[in-house]
Amino acid sequence: MNKKTRSIFVLFALAAGTLVTLATSPASPVRAADPDTSALYQLTAVESETTPIGCTGCSPQKTNTPTFAAQTGIGTTVASATKIDTFNTQAWDQVAQSNITIEGGCAIVALGLKCWGKNMNGQLGDETTTNSLTTPVTGTESGVAITGVTDLSTNGLTTCIVAAGVLKCVGSGNLPGIYSKNYNYYGNIQTKTDGVYTNASISGTRQYVVYGAGDSVLYDTGVISQSTQVPQTLASKKWVTITGAGTDVKKVQVGNSNNGSTPNICVLKTTGLASCAVVTASTASTSTTTNTNTYNCKDAAGVAYGSGAPTFDTGVTEYESTTSCDSQPSFKRRENNQYINQTDAAVWTFADAEVTGAVDIAMPSDSWGAASICFAGATTICRTFSAGVFGAKKTIENGENSQAVYMTSGWGPPGLCLYSNDTISCGAGTSTQAGTAVTTKVTAVAVMAKPLNVFFGNTTNMQKLYFLLPTGILSADAWILTCSNCGSTSTNVVAPVTAFAASTATSYTYAKAVNGSTDSADYIPLTVSSGTRRTRSLVGLNVKTSAGELLKGVSVRWTAPDAPGTLSSSASSTLTTDDTGYARSTVTSGPVTFTLSVPTVTTCPPTCTNNQTPTTSTTSTTVAGETTTPAAKPGSLASGATLQAASITVIVGDSGDVIITVPDAPVIVQRKITVTMPDGTVVPNATVQLKNNYLSYAYQNSGTSTSTWSSRPKDTNGYLGQMNCAYCFVAPPKYATGVDGSVTFPSFNPLASSAAYDADVVYDDGDLSQTVKKDFVAITDTVQMPFMAGIKIALPAGSTDPNNVKPDANGAVTLTSTLKDGDGNPINKLTESVEVVTPGTSCDTGGLVASTAKVTDICKDGGVTAASVDLVSKASIVRAMSVRANAGCSAIMTTTSASNGQATLVLCPSASTKYRVRGTGAVGSQTICVQVNNAPCTVSASSANTGANTGSNNGTYTNTNTYTPTVVSKVAVMKKGKVTSFTTINKTAKVSFPPYAKVVLVVAVTTKKFCSVSGLSVKALLPGSCTISVKVTPKGSKKTTTTKIKITISK
Repeated sequence: MNKKTRSIFVLFALAAGTLVTLATSPASPVRAADPDTSALYQLTAVESETTPIGCTGCSPQKTNTPTFAAQTGIGTTVASATKIDTFNTQAWDQVAQSNITIEGGCAIVALGLKCWGKNMNGQLGDETTTNSLTTPVTGTESGVAITGVTDLSTNGLTTCIVAAGVLKCVGSGNLPGIYSKNYNYYGNIQTKTDGVYTNASISGTRQYVVYGAGDSVLYDTGVISQSTQVPQTLASKKWVTITGAGTDVKKVQVGNSNNGSTPNICVLKTTGLASCAVVTASTASTSTTTNTNTYNCKDAAGVAYGSGAPTFDTGVTEYESTTSCDSQPSFKRRENNQYINQTDAAVWTFADAEVTGAVDIAMPSDSWGAASICFAGATTICRTFSAGVFGAKKTIENGENSQAVYMTSGWGPPGLCLYSNDTISCGAGTSTQAGTAVTTKVTAVAVMAKPLNVFFGNTTNMQKLYFLLPTGILSADAWILTCSNCGSTSTNVVAPVTAFAASTATSYTYAKAVNGSTDSADYIPLTVSSGTRRTRSLVGLNVKTSAGELLKGVSVRWTAPDAPGTLSSSASSTLTTDDTGYARSTVTSGPVTFTLSVPTVTTCPPTCTNNQTPTTSTTSTTVAGETTTPAAKPGSLASGATLQAASITVIVGDSGDVIITVPDAPVIVQRKITVTMPDGTVVPNATVQLKNNYLSYAYQNSGTSTSTWSSRPKDTNGYLGQMNCAYCFVAPPKYATGVDGSVTFPSFNPLASSAAYDADVVYDDGDLSQTVKKDFVAITDTVQMPFMAGIKIALPAGSTDPNNVKPDANGAVTLTSTLKDGDGNPINKLTESVEVVTPGTSCDTGGLVASTAKVTDICKDGGVTAASVDLVSKASIVRAMSVRANAGCSAIMTTTSASNGQATLVLCPSASTKYRVRGTGAVGSQTICVQVNNAPCTVSASSANTGANTGSNNGTYTNTNTYTPTVVSKVAVMKKGKVTSFTTINKTAKVSFPPYAKVVLVVAVTTKKFCSVSGLSVKALLPGSCTISVKVTPKGSKKTTTTKIKITISK
């Protein structure tokens, strides 16, 4: 259980992301297996300067690092434990009349029970009340060791176990079937000496006894003086079977005992039902008083005492008679009084938690007041429980389909973490004297295998939240309970705990497995391996997937996991795999952890979104006269899956290459989503915000090796989130439908979901807002939204194809729009405007968009947004769209619908352009392509247009433009004074152009002092930034494409 005062949690040295394989080339000698041993460890804080293992964007930093040190305080008895539950709490000692610390724990070892610590109430389960502070004792029942233990929970005063599906408890508490008796003894001695009476009282004594079935003694103080304080707590040093819990108990949780009172005890059954004990103390009690007199009438010789001053016998025959001898001149009489008060057994029942299908239960043992209890399942439910009554159900937001629940305390507000399909979500609640209040919402924060436990650990100068996995331990700082943008900074890292105090540059200790669950950093049961190591120079490293696919362009950083900061890559290392997935580095033999990632550079316009740090993307690489070939995406597979991060540990041999095997990415599909209204009308620019993270990201774990993949390479805009570490979570991306109401994107096809549904499909233009929660049922799927107001346009006379609309003799295109609501009724007085749809953009074809994108954002670069039409004149609208009307054409780019819902708009295009009509509060019209000079709509209307329009009344409309669209800027780096050919520069810039194209380089006027151009060569003149326009004209074409290269010139 999580405790009120906790020792720091035990951490597994080899985090969840390590691959324990001996990977060498065929010719390499195989290192003999080092012996494995089970041992108990504790965590200490050791200052070191290191980069967190698995972090892809971190720099070395000096910090306290959790480090394993041998735990010698309780021996090795519990080193192989499958579960350790510790306690460290305060309780009132009625004998000492002061608070005392009760510290210790219990462990399941080979399905038996071992406990250590204070035992005044029999809570160690060995049927005694003898303390055993440093030596774990064996739990016994009727003198026989208990077996079949599958779960345990203890709070320091009460211990409960599940054995063969049955709940049993020992220690403090008004346990079922037990009753108590208080005995009080007092009396008086009357002496008659020659007719004279004297009286003397007898010092009183007392005794407190707890009885069980068949009047068996469960607890007995023995006869003690009246002045001795007697604990009145009900307790049992013998195990009590809680029959009311049934015989199908799966898990038990014991809450706070509040100074020996009966704690909250809750159980989860194998049926998925849960309940908590309701203890009704008996109001029935019986009191009995007995009075007896015994006499000393005769001396040792058997002669009755006569007159005078006899010497009274004090031997064994004193008060031998119950017959009065008051008539004698001398005698002694003892008056014996006994008062007995019996308290009857409490009544135990179990209150149904009213949850079904629960798979896990959690309750902190240090909760005061109303305890908070949470249940994992299809819906995560939390409830308070106090005085036998459940509080209202609280459904945890984002807690759908949870498979395990963990509650933490000791670090400010109480924490709640949930596990679901390789994802951990956490949140922080509140804590007051009235009790703990659980958070109502959790946020996904990390990816990992299912933890055995999650708990807070505290050592000197170091506080961490620990995730105990079967293969190791991960740690995180306070951000993990309270974050909202968890992946936005490199400080938000989930890192493995791997350091060992015993490791040196020549010897290692390596954690191969966690033997069982624990909740304390003082007691960590590990299986470890140890051996010697040496430094190896320029070792060949080959990075590939389990299926054998080579990983090119992957950044590789290494460290000896047990000695971070001592044996590792250089902080300035730029080691990257080549086209064969190969690299060379100096490494050490023995365990080595490799952190893999894809290199990044900054190119986010104007700011990065989706909690993303700036990244780059690669375009196609071409050389004049050669066929265009796609550039290899760093870390990408043939399927398009791209490595986000990986943490792989290899046992490096003494010779040969090292094979770094990354778990495979899942299969990728091209998922197509079409959004329509009930009548089949498509909805352009609806957003598809993915909720199921596994559609875009895949956490793969093989043994102890961890990799995280994305379904597509990084994008230039930063819309696809990038994980900061191999275990970090990043929010799924958002897509937008194109003009045909559909969007196609690369996706994994997972069997599981990280959310209650796959996506929020939304149409939101700032006024009209509709949302549909969608589960995808097929790779090609349709989402039907409710009827919404929409605009339809009629093509001008003579045009039948919306993709080939011709201007009239005056160069004009007249459109008639009709605006109706969802019921087909016309809408009047709504402002409508013409928007340009830029070819190839998300507005046109659909695609990846910013996480905050709405309709008005998606097409904002392709025309004037509806939000601005009332703020500018029609002429300024035309200028904003780079449209130059001819003399005979008067553009009407914005208007208001009439009573019949109709409106007329006029376009005066100077180049082939795509348009649509939209008004805030209504779904936009279909998109049309107005072709000028029969040119297809493949050129942006926002491109530079320098030609003049000419028109006449002869039915022709001529445009003399040379189209020169500008492509997004690329980047390159040069050194001052160096002359570099464009071919070399383009290896970085990756400007795309067809074979035999004409290439012209032009330096921007404002940057001529930094560089100059001679033919296809560039000379770096001064440090700074130089902008060069690369003008590409395909052979036999008049269309020129311009790409800007920004060259950073260093000293």
